[in-house]
Amino acid sequence: MNCARCHGQDVLPNPVAANLLISLGSGGPISSEEEFFEVVNEGRPARGMPGFKGVLSREQIEATYAYVKGRAEKRIPPGRPARPPA
Repeated sequence: MNCARCHGQDVLPNPVAANLLISLGSGGPISSEEEFFEVVNEGRPARGMPGFKGVLSREQIEATYAYVKGRAEKRIPPGRPARPPA
């Protein structure tokens, strides 16, 4: 919810914010989970990104990293998974 406002649903590129598929992709500027944590926690005020320290827990940021990294590496497709049969 917090990230999708600017980065879009399913981490799809858009003109509003950094393309996280490139940022976390191979050779991208964010090369580790710790660096991602720092950016999310502290933000990038000069670029208009607020910090989420005190808003998102470490576990939430780690889960977000895992999802975005999976999308960047094409291990997770865009969209929502189908609901399991009832």
